[in-house]
Amino acid sequence: MAPVSGTVTLKGKPVKTGTIIFESAGNRPSTGKIIDGKIVEVTTFETGDGVPIGSHNVAVNITADASSAVMANPGDAAARDAN
Repeated sequence: MAPVSGTVTLKGKPVKTGTIIFESAGNRPSTGKIIDGKIVEVTTFETGDGVPIGSHNVAVNITADASSAVMANPGDAAARDAN
């Protein structure tokens, strides 16, 4: 097992919050948190134990800030389509 550290950015700015997943053939996936751009608590079996040594496919899931979410009313689209 090996520790993981680093920074996750989008358009040159640190990602505020999210998750990161590391997958490699024959191994259990490892998951970590992204907090203020930093990768923390990468876990495979026990909290913070890291990832199996080797090459990995990596997926990043960015958690949207609720204050910036755009809310739509599905009824509006249906009303437009009916006309």
